[in-house]
Amino acid sequence: LDYMIRHAISRGVEPLAIYRAASISGARAFGLKDRGLIAPGWRADIVVLDSLEGCHAQTVFSAGRLVTPELFDRRKLVEPVGRRSVRVGPIGVSDLAVPSSREAPVIGVVPGKIITEHLRLKLPQAGGQTLVDTARDVIKVAVVERHGRNGHVSAG
Repeated sequence: LDYMIRHAISRGVEPLAIYRAASISGARAFGLKDRGLIAPGWRADIVVLDSLEGCHAQTVFSAGRLVTPELFDRRKLVEPVGRRSVRVGPIGVSDLAVPSSREAPVIGVVPGKIITEHLRLKLPQAGGQTLVDTARDVIKVAVVERHGRNGHVSAG
């Protein structure tokens, strides 16, 4: 979150607006009704920052306790993951092509919820392929096998 906050601020987003989005608005969007505010009866952690723009934590309170370096020292080490865990060869346009069909499966977003709907929609077709429909906010999603075992790419 800190990276996204700094990035948004560097792009001109008002700092208080982005902090609101990262706290109360985010909690409400996911139905977390007891979080996102610092108020009696609310579950909240407090992060003291160097500045609104810098977004670097100076002090953290969690569940009413000061988070100290000793608390971090007692945590289990989590092995780093990232780019070296992805073993994928080149992916071309043809790998992302979706053959024409009467209706295509679409993941429907439910506003204000983390759940989705399974929809089937008629989408534009051209050259034997199903196309995206940006007017209805329908785009492609691809799943890429990342372990280098079979190289499967599934798009829709």
